[in-house]
Amino acid sequence: MFHEFSTANIQIDKDFSAKLSGYGCISYIPETDIPNSSPAMANLSVETLERGLLTPKSNVWSFGIV
Repeated sequence: MFHEFSTANIQIDKDFSAKLSGYGCISYIPETDIPNSSPAMANLSVETLERGLLTPKSNVWSFGIV
C-alpha cells in the first residue's frame, strides 16, 4: 500500500495519466511505528487514521483528496 499521498508524490505524464513516485523504502510498518506527524496525514482515510488500516480503498480515498 502507498502511505504518503501528497502533491509532491504524483507526477503527470504526457498523456495526463497520474503516476506515483517517492516510494522510498516500502515495507510492513507496525501500527505503533507509523508517524503521527506526517504532512500527508491530512490525506488519509478515516479507517487509516482510526485503525491504521491501509487498503486499496484507502489509497483511492487519499488519491481523491489530493
